[in-house]
Amino acid sequence: MLSDIDFWMPFSRRIHLETTAAVERHLAWMRRTGLLRSEAATERYRSWHPAEIAGRWFPAVSGADLDLACDYFGWFFMFDDQFDSARGRDPQTVAAEVGSLADLLHAGPGAALSAGVPLGTALADIWSRLCDGMSPWWPDRARQHWEQYLLVHIQEAANRRDDVWLSVQEYLDVRYSSGFVPPLWDAIERIWRCEVPREIYDSPELCTMRDVANLNICIVNDVYSLAKEEARGDRHNLVLVVERQQACSRAEALESVRSMADGWTRTFLATETQIPGVCDRLGISPESRLPVFRFIEGMRAAIRGNYDWCSSTARYHGRTIPPDQPGYLEDGFTAGPRRDV
Repeated sequence: MLSDIDFWMPFSRRIHLETTAAVERHLAWMRRTGLLRSEAATERYRSWHPAEIAGRWFPAVSGADLDLACDYFGWFFMFDDQFDSARGRDPQTVAAEVGSLADLLHAGPGAALSAGVPLGTALADIWSRLCDGMSPWWPDRARQHWEQYLLVHIQEAANRRDDVWLSVQEYLDVRYSSGFVPPLWDAIERIWRCEVPREIYDSPELCTMRDVANLNICIVNDVYSLAKEEARGDRHNLVLVVERQQACSRAEALESVRSMADGWTRTFLATETQIPGVCDRLGISPESRLPVFRFIEGMRAAIRGNYDWCSSTARYHGRTIPPDQPGYLEDGFTAGPRRDV
């Protein structure tokens, strides 16, 4: 059983106590933006316990900040599933649709009203809330991460259309962008209220920590989403790539992938011990170090929270949608009225 895979997780298990209340506010937002329009989709989405992943990534925030975290993940789930359909094999269609979303990141106030489709309406709302209170340079960097995430789906669609098998390294390069983690690092700065000083953000050490945490989160997700992706013939999963490249059994591929993820965790911890020295070297004041260590606390919570949620959610361990049907709950690129089915 994939749920029995035991990754090394030397971080404390945490979850926000307000997730039960937060989920109702989050579902209201999902309906208001049009991401959820039917009762059937809403109930299936509810079974994934969507607020729980936000409560695990952000266990120390409350109120509007926790709501933003829930909505952030909700947008990601809805967007990610759009490509579990014929759309996911049509790079031209994907380019047009993700390009329109990327344009919203450059639009001014009121973009949400003119976005036209649910994913656009929701993204414009999230982007406005994300930028609130951040420094002038932060949106430029966050926008680059969002655009990188959106545009990589064009490459994935071309890979599916052409039945491409990537090598392990090629896959990891693509997965680095397709996993939504760089935008989530930006969200940690905003939601945890810990914008990292520019002097240390791009230090080799903090870059290494972000990189290996990104890979860990993405590949742990690959293991638990394997059945969902394999059922649809999607080759974008490290377990499948390793199994093919190494001509090994499924059990051997899973062990190889688990070993990779555990290695990234060890690198994260080893590099973390260097951060105080990096702060000394860069002359970071005691006051300016607080957001650095809070950001690291956020990454720790993310690694652990991702594992805890992915290993149990019905999104990956519930009923698999047949491959001849779209894998999304609602078509987020099509505007339409709320429908009860």
